[in-house]
Amino acid sequence: MEGWIKLSRKLLDWEYFTDGVMLKGWMYLLLKANSEDKFWRGIEVKRGQLVTSLARIAKDLDISVQQARRMLTNMENTHEITRKTTNKFTIITICKFDYYQEGKKGKQQAKQHTNQQANQHADQHANQQQLKNKEEKNIKTSTKVDAKRIFVSPEFENVFAVWLEYKHQRHESYKSDLSLKTCYNKLVKLSGNDPSVAMAIVEQSMANNWAGLFPLKNQNNGNNRTSDWQQTNGAGREQRAAAYMSAVARLAAEDDARAAKVRGA
Repeated sequence: MEGWIKLSRKLLDWEYFTDGVMLKGWMYLLLKANSEDKFWRGIEVKRGQLVTSLARIAKDLDISVQQARRMLTNMENTHEITRKTTNKFTIITICKFDYYQEGKKGKQQAKQHTNQQANQHADQHANQQQLKNKEEKNIKTSTKVDAKRIFVSPEFENVFAVWLEYKHQRHESYKSDLSLKTCYNKLVKLSGNDPSVAMAIVEQSMANNWAGLFPLKNQNNGNNRTSDWQQTNGAGREQRAAAYMSAVARLAAEDDARAAKVRGA
């Protein structure tokens, strides 16, 4: 415990300067803090830190344990110190020790530390903003898709969703609302307004890796599903199943986005 410490005249402006216990406690912590990094029982205690306990502080300052606890809590609230407590001891860190003790050099280090913290906060804010923008974009996209599909009748929703997912996996899309509606009308017409036949038409195109929709092969009476594509022993089954499950997942995600938007409104 040799040497000395510096005191800034700004201490006079500290809100607890007129509190005898707080002022004495602050002087005590500054004097007890390490002036260089050391090890204590295998634990690294850095410059500006000290290992102590409430009982030890209370005894050294001739105050009660309750007063010592309140003193440290107040210093934490004013960002003078931080504490790391175990069941045996407490490590107290004086937040701006270098700033207080090394004059211009300490101020530069403290400024660098502050800038680092500011950059970290800025990065966190940017990441949060990106996530928020992504969520808003997803909601807007979902709303836009809903607007495009408003002309789809309920019994054809799943069928048309499977077809759109298939086109999505092929990296193909309909460039306008008119082209999307034209495709839907063609599917309804080809199926004779029968959703089961429409699904067969969609499956036929997926099984053959076609880019468009075509009448069922070997149709009888317009609605019979007996066709060559049914004789392919399951060719393209995995692709059809994947497209269907993906479409169902996409519809579920759109429903969740709509629900979230309603809750946030």
